[in-house]
Amino acid sequence: MKRLKVKFIILVMASMSGLSMSAQAALLAYEGFDAVGNIRVRDMVPGYGFTNNADLTNYRYRTYDSAGLSYTDGNGNSLEVEGQYGGMDLQVSGTKNMQLELTGGAISTGTVYMSYLLDVDNGTSGFTAGLLSGAVGASSSMGSVMQAMVRTTSTGWGNFGVPSGIDDVGGPTTAGLHFVVVALDLDAGTMTTYFDPGDLSDVPGSATHTIASTGTFSPITHFGLTLGSNFGYVDEIRIGTTMADAVPFTAPPTPTLYAYEGFDAVGNIRVRAMPGGMGFTNNLDLTNYRMRTYDSAGLSYTDGNGNSLEVEGQFGGMDVLIFGTKNLQLELTDGAISSGTVYMSYLFDADNATNGFTAGLLSGAVGASSSMGSVMQAMVRATSTGWGNFGVPSGIDDVGGPTNAGLHFVVAEVNLDAGTMTTYFDPTNLTDVVGSASHTVVSAGATFSPITHFGFSLGANIGYVDEVRIGNTIEVVTPYSVTPVFYDAWALDKGLTSGVNDALTDDPDVDGNDNLMEYSVNGDPLVADSATESFAGLDGETNWFYHVHNQRTDDGSLTYTLELGVDLVDESGWGTTGVEFVGESASVDNYKSMTNRTDVSNKEFIKLTVEKN
Repeated sequence: MKRLKVKFIILVMASMSGLSMSAQAALLAYEGFDAVGNIRVRDMVPGYGFTNNADLTNYRYRTYDSAGLSYTDGNGNSLEVEGQYGGMDLQVSGTKNMQLELTGGAISTGTVYMSYLLDVDNGTSGFTAGLLSGAVGASSSMGSVMQAMVRTTSTGWGNFGVPSGIDDVGGPTTAGLHFVVVALDLDAGTMTTYFDPGDLSDVPGSATHTIASTGTFSPITHFGLTLGSNFGYVDEIRIGTTMADAVPFTAPPTPTLYAYEGFDAVGNIRVRAMPGGMGFTNNLDLTNYRMRTYDSAGLSYTDGNGNSLEVEGQFGGMDVLIFGTKNLQLELTDGAISSGTVYMSYLFDADNATNGFTAGLLSGAVGASSSMGSVMQAMVRATSTGWGNFGVPSGIDDVGGPTNAGLHFVVAEVNLDAGTMTTYFDPTNLTDVVGSASHTVVSAGATFSPITHFGFSLGANIGYVDEVRIGNTIEVVTPYSVTPVFYDAWALDKGLTSGVNDALTDDPDVDGNDNLMEYSVNGDPLVADSATESFAGLDGETNWFYHVHNQRTDDGSLTYTLELGVDLVDESGWGTTGVEFVGESASVDNYKSMTNRTDVSNKEFIKLTVEKN
């Protein structure tokens, strides 16, 4: 996150004249716990505008070698974050404080804004964090100096302050991750806390909960945190003179597909002899001659909703079972990707799920028949216990994926800054890859080098890869075609014209059956025909009137109702009583034949109604 650090330097230079409150925007203090490894917070180099004091922060508060806490709103805007997160390293009893002193001195007038991320295991007691008017010992109660705090209570999160006289609830009632933003007007004596905004560009208007309090505040000198006997973490503490200082965010990136290879070649040719795909360069020295395209339809993938991954061309892979190292390495044309989050997806089909197959992102290239281990950064590979994430220089080796061979669709999210890789296998819903993956493998603590190539190796297996995509959003690497809804597909197949005669209520052939009825009973909307069949029959001593109609078997939005009545003008007395189900045929081409009957002892009419939700 170098850009964020530069921003801090500029702000320091702009505010060296003092940290007194003014109408100008100023970030007064920031702590992102940007430490390497697991160390005590009291031993850290302090963040901007804060001073760590070993006497004020308990030794049990530590940083963690992780990605830190993060927050993204409903519009895809992400809170700017840096570093790791600080918190208790285990559950402990008694009072344990973290108190960070403002280096610029006390804030005594104006409005101050504070924000932080927190993640706690208890939403009913123990957690308190906010602004203090002094400091106490590292293991002493902070009650006497609590001015504008947010704390957990048995009835939800709330505002709290002892000398300020604040005690109001109305926030969330849940534990877990929360983003807290506080506006404290020291002159007016008001504290307003906003929880978990759905739009970081409009925190007051989009907060899930807002708590307003009135009190008498003393000058602010410290930020304080105590956990009681809970597990908890805090990150991204900011204190500033405007809401924008406390809530800096980055808008979602413009979706960009960096590279795509669909092996769109005619006939069976060597991959190394193909023109490079979009954003990729093929190099004869990097891809083994045994990697070939095939004169076929290529690999494909359809989710549980009928949505299909957009595919193109053939697939590449080994043409026979061979031993030794054989690589396919495609170079990124636009140069290395060194920061941010990169997404990768591909289809693969391998005959062995226990060893040999490895595919993913490289930080360089080796020979066409050399081991890629030294440049493997974010790979997916087969192991004896299942598919998993792997990287030699990055230090990744985690399993938990599928254990079977055959076709798989892989989507990987690699955060180069945070050192994380998350791989999603075989999503059942392409509109929600993360939530519908059959397996998810998470790796953390990696140290990634810039990404320069996509690499694929099979070892001694037979396997294929297709539809390789690299981009900056998950959507751009998982493009899909929505399967037309049943009626739309039927209308298109039957030759109806969109906007002209394809409405459900249209009757193009003027036979009295609108398109909905034609669709529901397998009629032809352009040829006058009957929606049903009927005949009389004798069963024992009873004369029956038989009614036969077709019914779709693949569209759950349709409801078929067969009713009897005696008055064609007044249908209030119609109903299903007297209709007897006889049987149904097997489904053929998504239709089955339904047979019902009614006795003919009385004069009555029979009517089929179809409704579509």
